[in-house]
Parts: sequence; structure tokens; C-alpha cells
Amino acid sequence: MEAGQYNVIERKAPDGYELDANVYNITVLPGQLATLQLQNTPLGGIRLTKIDSITKRPIFGVEFMLFDMNGKVMGVYYTDNNGVIDFPTDIPAGRYRIRETRAAQGYYLDEIPKTVEFFAGSRNRHRVVAPR
Repeated sequence: MEAGQYNVIERKAPDGYELDANVYNITVLPGQLATLQLQNTPLGGIRLTKIDSITKRPIFGVEFMLFDMNGKVMGVYYTDNNGVIDFPTDIPAGRYRIRETRAAQGYYLDEIPKTVEFFAGSRNRHRVVAPR
């Protein structure tokens, strides 16, 4: 590279990491190595597991809605065959509410919303036990 001032911008983040929107300035001097060291911030995530209160077996097909703290719906999700929902990793870190909106056949609807927090760089686990 020729000597001079340069702007460095991250155009694509690695999978599982936030895109850094900052613009970094760096000066390249003749005969010298210019170094710019940046750290990527991992995206947050959460895993919900829905189980039977008696058998402790997973429950398939339970519908949950994810809300931000202002009540805006962030998405509708369903438990898989293992009773699990892995929420997308592109959800920004922060506090959210998860509410069961449709119970599996033979189960009561849990109408109490759960407040959860997504942390950057960690996979939180939340287990929901279903009353019969």
C-alpha cells in the first residue's frame, strides 16, 4: 500500500458475530507496518426447552411469541421434536418477554410471560415446565 490515510470498514461479519458499523482511520507510513486490531462481538442467543411436568419428556409443537420490552412482536416460534426452540442469533442482546400462545394438545396454556435476557457471546438456556 502507498503511504497515506485510510478508512477501514467491516463489510461482512463472520457467522455468529455482530457487524461492526464503525469507521476506523489508519495511517500508513513509508517503510513501516501499520496495524489495526479489532474485536468482533458475538451475537446473543437463547434456547427454550418445553417439557412435561411429570414425565420430563419434551413437548412438540408448542407456540411461543417473542416480544421486545415495548411489546413489539419479534417473532412466532414452535418447539421442535425435542421440545426445543433455538432463537435466531441475529436478535440483538437485551431483555425480552417470551409468552406461550398455544399449548400442545392435552396441556394447559402457560399464560405467564417469562422475561429473558439475551447476552452477547453466550447461549442462555430457559426451561419451561408444562402443567397437565
